Amino acid sequence: MKALEKGINGSSALIAVAAFIVCWLVLGGIPGISPMGIASAVVVGLGSGVLIGKFTEYYTSYEYGPTKEISKQAETGPATVIIAGVAEGMKSTWASLAIIIVAIMTVSAPIPTVSVDGFRFFASIQCDRGSSSQMAERQWFLTART
Repeated sequence: MKALEKGINGSSALIAVAAFIVCWLVLGGIPGISPMGIASAVVVGLGSGVLIGKFTEYYTSYEYGPTKEISKQAETGPATVIIAGVAEGMKSTWASLAIIIVAIMTVSAPIPTVSVDGFRFFASIQCDRGSSSQMAERQWFLTART
């Protein structure tokens, strides 16, 4: 397990460094684009994936408490194993959900107006595309098809 952990941490660090270098080289001269912002989004996503992997390992590996507690339930019968497993499975989702929410908020925090406009745009497509687009004063190509 230690070798796998070293490999994941080492490759993640290399990818993080490579993201900054590649974004700076490829996107550095384009006006209006922040190469460091894009690279930072890559690093936030990478870090989120690593953290989700760590929490998944905690909740599924026999080396840690949650699975040991489930196995202790086998002494009383199969039903308690199922109940304990379902309960532990429900508890294990909080970390992934919280990490994903924090990552989305971190990456989209510098661009709140784009997020609001994007929401309006997609909401207008979902709800009666023609009339909602007209009310939102969208371009002609959104209302031409409806």
